[in-house]
Amino acid sequence: GQYVSAQKSFIEFSAITKSSILKAEAVYFTAACGIELFNKDSEWMMREFIKNYPSSNKINNAYFYLGKSNFRKKKYDETIEYFEKTDIYNLNKTRLAELYFKRGYSYLQVQNDAKAKADFFEIKDVENKYQAPANYYYSHLVYKEKNYEIALQGFNNLIGNETFGSVVPYYITQIYF
Repeated sequence: GQYVSAQKSFIEFSAITKSSILKAEAVYFTAACGIELFNKDSEWMMREFIKNYPSSNKINNAYFYLGKSNFRKKKYDETIEYFEKTDIYNLNKTRLAELYFKRGYSYLQVQNDAKAKADFFEIKDVENKYQAPANYYYSHLVYKEKNYEIALQGFNNLIGNETFGSVVPYYITQIYF
């Protein structure tokens, strides 16, 4: 989590190492630190890493970081583009949940409800930090489709949630009405 000092060390290391594999790793981590620090040139650095080291084992993580960075900037088309290039089978559970939520939300923003719903469905019942918002958006989407029984189950799971607990009673009331 100490990205400033780590980035500085990776820059220094990449300048002196003779190993191309270690240099690729250092370049990747330099760009990753930059993204975590919101550096303006970090996306460019990550794209350069992808271009210069296409056979690196960090390519999948590079696509993930580019998706994450574009999501922060509300560039939803680009978010989708990079998350679509990310191999979900090579992500840990935390990153997988983050990808599903951020890609699903991006699909929602570009009016692709079917793909948004599919992504939210993947994590709405799995313990992770995106579970409640994924459940809310999934329930909202099935509510829009007039699938009230499934929507009601999702909204009932959010009663008492500090973020969504004050909103769901309106949906529940409308469903019963």
